[in-house]
Amino acid sequence: MFWLTIASVVFGAGALYYAQRQTSIAKALKAHQDEQEHEVHEWQLEHEAVAVQLARVGPHMMVPVGNANAFPSAYATVFTDPQFPAFYRYFQG
Repeated sequence: MFWLTIASVVFGAGALYYAQRQTSIAKALKAHQDEQEHEVHEWQLEHEAVAVQLARVGPHMMVPVGNANAFPSAYATVFTDPQFPAFYRYFQG
């Protein structure tokens, strides 16, 4: 009977150690996942801001350059080799 008590205490201690180790691993994985989700969210915000700015650039948009009185086209600067969609070519004939 004494040996069964000792075996159950040893087994209980091993199970407690295993549970504690699994909990610490789960916490570390959760922290890493939260960090990755935060980074992805920050990149999404940056991408959305750039996409909104690029969507505002039209073919006739002129932007002043420095202190000069020149107003070059921003569209040609941003889109050096524009590939227009097929529906533009369809409507042009």
